Amino acid sequence: GFGIAIHANGLRVLRALGVEERVLQGGLLITALETRDAAGRTMSRISPRIPSRRIARHHLVQTLAEAAAGQGVEIRYGAEGAAAEPGGVLVTADGARWPADLVVASDGINSRLRDSLGLRARRALLPDGATRLLVRRQGLDDAAGEGAAAVETWSGSRRIIMSPVSEAETYLALSCLEADEAGRRVPLDLPSWTAAFPHLAPVLARAAAETDWRFVRWDRFQVLRLETWSRGRVALLG
Repeated sequence: GFGIAIHANGLRVLRALGVEERVLQGGLLITALETRDAAGRTMSRISPRIPSRRIARHHLVQTLAEAAAGQGVEIRYGAEGAAAEPGGVLVTADGARWPADLVVASDGINSRLRDSLGLRARRALLPDGATRLLVRRQGLDDAAGEGAAAVETWSGSRRIIMSPVSEAETYLALSCLEADEAGRRVPLDLPSWTAAFPHLAPVLARAAAETDWRFVRWDRFQVLRLETWSRGRVALLG
């Protein structure tokens, strides 16, 4: 996802973990939400009663990992979760079994742990999706008071969401219909997107030139419904 919004409930959790200040040092306060048309004209501007924070996910994950390690947590890299058992066992792809008082599954919308427990009730694929990435923020947007603005720009069925997530980085989500072959192409089809959003040509050019496309993909949006969010000693998040 590259960027994430943290609202009041998330801040309470970070505060309880003792990492709120460190996380917020790398994020930005979003004081305005804007919608613009293909020519860049502002169609609406909302100042939320309770502003949110936008943060780069890599900063959030790194901060949480450092705090966990400071509490004696052992972090194992390259250990791919394959399944979970209600009795409190995590099974990794190499066949190892890890007994636990509590297994927390937070392995995303394609969660193998969730599906190994048969918790999915319904999965609906939506007609659109997005390519997500980070670009250098310098010169791309202006501060809005004491914070910054998150901007959603529409051109036909395509949209670009821009939100600064730090003093140095801006999060981009380039969204289009699944049927839009040029729109979902990775690496970015620069001529096609520039034609749709000519006023964002500098942003798109920077994204095309500076992004390491090995780590970027277009993902289709989907909605999941679960039978339950826990089974035995296994709980799901996200």
